Amino acid sequence: MSVVLRALLVLLSLVRAEPSTRDVPYELERTWNSTLRYLRVDLKWTVRESDRDVGFVMFDFVDDKKKREAALELVRVTDGAGRDGVRLRLRVEEVTIYARERFLQRLAAKLRDDYGAPPPPPKKAPPPPPADGPRAPDGGPGYTPRP
Repeated sequence: MSVVLRALLVLLSLVRAEPSTRDVPYELERTWNSTLRYLRVDLKWTVRESDRDVGFVMFDFVDDKKKREAALELVRVTDGAGRDGVRLRLRVEEVTIYARERFLQRLAAKLRDDYGAPPPPPKKAPPPPPADGPRAPDGGPGYTPRP
């Protein structure tokens, strides 16, 4: 395979239309508000359409002074620690994976700046007592004091 063909394949893989995703450990309401402020105020990009109930924002993504239509989905998720969070899914045509990932990374940093460290995970409930009666501290059969 020629060097030129290999370079072309690498370049095409960088501009695929596959969405980039990132999970953030903040509630949907907070993520929604920060996302719109980030797009409109911080970046001064045009928001074409948004729907909080459905969880999407369509906007003009500006990269190398070129405007491209972009869609950002915000989907509720629960992370591995049991916290409520949001999955951000960004789709932009003809933009490198690096540019999409950089956008999501900066949006995540905005959330941290706006709201501080993510909330701690919820405490796990203690396990229910065994069905066959109380247990001693060492896990052996329990005892019932006699009156």
